[in-house]
Amino acid sequence: MFANVAAVHGLTAVVSPWLAALVLCFVWLAVGFALAIGLMVRAGHVTGWKWWRVFSAGPDESLADLERARLDAENAVRETLARLAPAITIEIASASVAVAGDMADDVVEVGENLLESSQDIVEEIAEDVPGGRVVSQVWGVVLMPGRLGIKVATTILNRGDSDG
Repeated sequence: MFANVAAVHGLTAVVSPWLAALVLCFVWLAVGFALAIGLMVRAGHVTGWKWWRVFSAGPDESLADLERARLDAENAVRETLARLAPAITIEIASASVAVAGDMADDVVEVGENLLESSQDIVEEIAEDVPGGRVVSQVWGVVLMPGRLGIKVATTILNRGDSDG
């Protein structure tokens, strides 16, 4: 800011003050334009964009450049998704296992309740019916695979909870 004031003060010795301000304005516009051109050229070298082709090339060449850039971007997105797919799959699977474990706990609990209820019903029948002891024993044999399945599922689910 002090350089601007000094430049205007120095120019007023040669030209009128309004012309000195105008000259300083043009100097700053030239500096800004030169920096903008330099940055655009530098960005073109870094990114590979040929920004000057807009002015020198025809619409067909510009369209071809744009289509190539779109294809490059599309390929970059596909490559990124290909690298991310395994990680996303692992995250989805680990989230689903937790949800499935909760649901499996509920299913096992319902199964246990069902087996207990059926055993209570059989005991009541065994008390009321003559020869009910035989019915109770037969029913105990019928329910054995279900009890074993519930016990195995509970053991597996409890082992999974202690690991996590």
